[in-house]
Amino acid sequence: MPEWISPDKEFQLCADAIQEEGYEKIALYGYPNSLFSHAARLQEDGSWTSKLGKIEDIRHQNLAVLEGPHPAYGQVQCFMKRAMANP
Repeated sequence: MPEWISPDKEFQLCADAIQEEGYEKIALYGYPNSLFSHAARLQEDGSWTSKLGKIEDIRHQNLAVLEGPHPAYGQVQCFMKRAMANP
């Protein structure tokens, strides 16, 4: 697991994508036995935003729309959260 996934870093692993008051959540995509390929951020309305390279940010209703073999982003590998600066 990458060193930035640890209790002393800003983001911490969490169990799921269920919204928690006062926290920002992200989903990390990747392929088996490789580094992460993409991150999506959970919005207050339950949708997700993603940055697709140089293309503008997109909003999607679920995480599955970006999953799949290359050139998609693989599968969601984990969820992470961090406390919001101004909840």
